[in-house]
Amino acid sequence: MIRINHRQSVRYIHPADAETLIIRLRIYLAEKERPVRCTLHYKNKDSWDSISMLPSVRTRNSKYYEAEVKVRENKTIEYYFEVNYQGKNIFLGENISNLGTENKDSVHYFKYELFPEEIFETPSWVKNSIFYQIFPERFYNGNPHNDPPHTEEWGGEPTRENFFGGDLEGIEKKIPYLVNLGINAIWLNPIFAAESNHKYNTYDYRAIDPHFGDKETLKSLVDKLHQNGIKIILDGVFNHTGTKFWAFQDILEKGSSSRYKDWHYIYEFPVRIHPRPTYECWWDVPELPKLNVKNPEVKKYLLDTAAYWTQEFNIDGWRLDVPNEIDHDFWKEFRKVVKSINPDCYIVGEIWDDGRPWLQGDEFDAVMNYLFRDNVLDFFARRKMGASDFDSKMGILRLMYHQQVNLSLLNLLGSHDTPRVLTVFKEEMPALSAPLNINEVKKRMRPAVIFQMTYPGAPMIYYGDEIGMLGGPDPGCRRTMIWDEKEQDLELKEFYKKLIKMRKKNPVLTSGSFIPLLAEDEGRIYCFARKLENTTAVTAINAGSKERELFIPTDELPLKEGTEFYEALTQKTYRLKKGKIHIPSLEEHSGLILLTGNL
Repeated sequence: MIRINHRQSVRYIHPADAETLIIRLRIYLAEKERPVRCTLHYKNKDSWDSISMLPSVRTRNSKYYEAEVKVRENKTIEYYFEVNYQGKNIFLGENISNLGTENKDSVHYFKYELFPEEIFETPSWVKNSIFYQIFPERFYNGNPHNDPPHTEEWGGEPTRENFFGGDLEGIEKKIPYLVNLGINAIWLNPIFAAESNHKYNTYDYRAIDPHFGDKETLKSLVDKLHQNGIKIILDGVFNHTGTKFWAFQDILEKGSSSRYKDWHYIYEFPVRIHPRPTYECWWDVPELPKLNVKNPEVKKYLLDTAAYWTQEFNIDGWRLDVPNEIDHDFWKEFRKVVKSINPDCYIVGEIWDDGRPWLQGDEFDAVMNYLFRDNVLDFFARRKMGASDFDSKMGILRLMYHQQVNLSLLNLLGSHDTPRVLTVFKEEMPALSAPLNINEVKKRMRPAVIFQMTYPGAPMIYYGDEIGMLGGPDPGCRRTMIWDEKEQDLELKEFYKKLIKMRKKNPVLTSGSFIPLLAEDEGRIYCFARKLENTTAVTAINAGSKERELFIPTDELPLKEGTEFYEALTQKTYRLKKGKIHIPSLEEHSGLILLTGNL
């Protein structure tokens, strides 16, 4: 028996922009039963139109179908659904139970009015971006004259305390490398004045760390990046400071008489740092006293700081550190401030799980997509799930957010807070009969990168991952960048370059809808399509250990018999025949990206 569900919540209907609605229908069916066709009928102004709905998400017992509808001048539509199932036409309106009805005349239409305040706008440039995360102290030493005392030789063993001299001039000097790789957006870990190598213990929010450069250095870097078509976002650490922060120092000196005593959460006076801090810290780290952001003076200071860097230095966005530890009211104000200066300013929060509380249109544009990372590595590297579970989990993740958010999420496989992606594949794969050499490990990683580069959202590369750098958790993941090409994996770098170029060249991969096609647990096969207007891209991935022949079903895609696909990496051609794309051989631990039209 078929069951149908639609209700007017974000999961089922929401505006993607001022003129477009995303509308979804959920079909509950037994595993082998599938509806032949789902159709959305809708009335825009005075006329009725119909559009075929395409599958967008599969769960264990259901399938979501999706359509995009353009809303005309009055911003109000009426609509109902029609499902063709086992030769019957079943209709669903707002008055019909989830069993549907065969009596079309009894259907009362759903009605939806699009209000301007409901429209969640994210910067359009983000979905077209390939982000590159740079940990400035470890990227390149462009000016040895500003090195910290006791700077160590480049390439040495990283610790949580040592320095190697990386700076902003170093990043500027390596812009040609970024351009050659295809990068068009970078995120810098904190660059404001701080004592540590990571700079998350700020002592002056209005100054560049002297070992990184100065304000003129930053202006030069931003200008050169923009001249080369590269956006830049900075790291905002507004939850806590370092103990050298000027306001905290005033509290240490003057105690309860300090006019800044309420800028932090002080438990007792006099203030002590050791052996046990007498103030609230981030995760009980004495060196990171928590700011009292609810204090109006602190709030104004931080918002003015964000406005200063956004306006005076023409930056393109903010990555916000541990924003879940600051109340929502602050972030609502933060958005108003930076968006009033630059409406295209990208606001992305460091959220490790469900980001919905911050993604309602009045705080962040997106979050760092650690849930994406978890699922991708659990499927491709750790093998904790099969292809069908992976398909379902990724689908549920897409359902959590507005479409425009999904296209703007920062899709990472590693960062300064995680082991490097290649290390995860090397050390966290299930026990094998024999240890893998590093080239075999890299081969197993490649399908995950193909998935990252063809999936909705902005891919982010952690510096050095493209050349095969290894490293465990902090400090291992924060090694100095390898610049000697003899020590780089140039083949892997070329692989990244091809994928980046392909993604940037094909809007279907940055803006297209997502359509699941095939998920086979036994062979660890996963295939999906992206569709944008008349262009279709199909990604076919073999994450298993055996070569496979594939017949990819496309019966739910509006494709003509004989449609020709061009493979982006090998230039081979494939044709659609009898509703399937036949791939005679897909090598183990590999993938193909098939595109309609000329490459």
